[in-house]
Amino acid sequence: MLTLRQKEILDFIKEYIDKNGVAPTLSEIKGRFGFKSNSAAHQHVAALQRKGYLKKLPFQSRAISLLDESEGVKEIPLVGRIALGEPIESFDTKETIKVPDILLSGNGQFYALEAKGNSMNDDGILNGDLIIVKQSHTAENGDVVVAMTSDGATLKRFYNHGDKIELRPKSDDSEYLSKFFPYGEVEIQGKFSGLIRRSL
Repeated sequence: MLTLRQKEILDFIKEYIDKNGVAPTLSEIKGRFGFKSNSAAHQHVAALQRKGYLKKLPFQSRAISLLDESEGVKEIPLVGRIALGEPIESFDTKETIKVPDILLSGNGQFYALEAKGNSMNDDGILNGDLIIVKQSHTAENGDVVVAMTSDGATLKRFYNHGDKIELRPKSDDSEYLSKFFPYGEVEIQGKFSGLIRRSL
């Protein structure tokens, strides 16, 4: 769901690309809408990217492009934030985002969460990324899972040691350590399916 200003900016980007063959720069978006800084334009563009209407083109100065519907996209719910460090509780929203079909492996229900923290950076999952999750209540050792514990919801690698469950971070920062919970006190809510990098 787009705000009115996001819709206006998306329409401007579409018209600009149709006319010029390339996307407008942040400065051109700023000038068109009278923003005081490029950062204001960046925030709107980042929101459009997060919601699946734009994609980033790496190594280009005009580094945004319309998402090609022919690539195959689906809308999934964005249900909140999840901690990659200390667990925090996710929250419900009514927002949806568009994601490429390639990130939705197999049949099932999918949802997205915004990653917070850096405890999974060795797995390439960074603060601010949108994590695509396939709903599941089971996991194999080594799977990256969304797990609900008494501390809240967290994203970690799952290991079953019989009488206890290990939720293991994957980070180059030694401050992040595995946490162990009694078997039965960890509820698996989904498995990692892919991610969308939000930084522009």
